[in-house]
Amino acid sequence: MAAPTNIGINQVTHATAQSVEVTSQGEVSILVDKAGKYSKAAVFDPKFSFTVSGKGAVCPVSINATGIGKPTAVTGKVIINSLKNQTNNDDWESWEYSGEGYPSAT
Repeated sequence: MAAPTNIGINQVTHATAQSVEVTSQGEVSILVDKAGKYSKAAVFDPKFSFTVSGKGAVCPVSINATGIGKPTAVTGKVIINSLKNQTNNDDWESWEYSGEGYPSAT
């Protein structure tokens, strides 16, 4: 059996996302006709909120960083408004960030 060449603490220099949660939302407007029946409905001002968590050396984003942490193919504005880093002596460093995306914003 070969002897191990790296015994001890190894520093992880990359971050790995372990989970992503996305919630889509929109304002709903419903019109009712004279008979009291629904006649039209529309969704406007769509937005989504998200939380990404993972482990590794450091969180890959920062608060209000432009274009960083934005999901692929998302247009509009994405704002990161919460960032958490955690260090334990018996596990990898962990991080979590969350924010909101406004696809119709410029």
